[in-house]
Amino acid sequence: MQELAPCQSTILEQQQIEVLLLTTEQLQQHCNRLTSFTSRDVLQHLPFHQDAVSFLCHVFSADAKVLITTHFPGNQKNRNIEPGLFYKNNLHSMPPFDIPKSAARDCPMTHPLLGDPDATCVLDLTEPWVADFVSKKCNETATGV
Repeated sequence: MQELAPCQSTILEQQQIEVLLLTTEQLQQHCNRLTSFTSRDVLQHLPFHQDAVSFLCHVFSADAKVLITTHFPGNQKNRNIEPGLFYKNNLHSMPPFDIPKSAARDCPMTHPLLGDPDATCVLDLTEPWVADFVSKKCNETATGV
């Protein structure tokens, strides 16, 4: 399997689009020009601290302004899983994410006609909660606590 470059740039209608690999420190080292980052249907397949929280730490450290990601608002408890399995991740106000509801600019249900319980949230990463998340959770992740 050929390894991809950490960032690939493409020009599309005068917009620069960057394709990134997940959960690598290269994200923050080489791709710190991001304005938005899309992570749909990813976090709910990753174990909590070693992957999901670490992934968010890298995205937040890359100074992106917006994160578009999956959220299951009706879920009452997040559960840790083995890599590749699935759980309904609730990002708001519950561990391990604890992202405030006020961080979501928009959080519409993704497939309302199908009755699927997931939403696609647009999170504002310019708000103070991001610095709090990084100081509390990213240090824990780096030290393995």
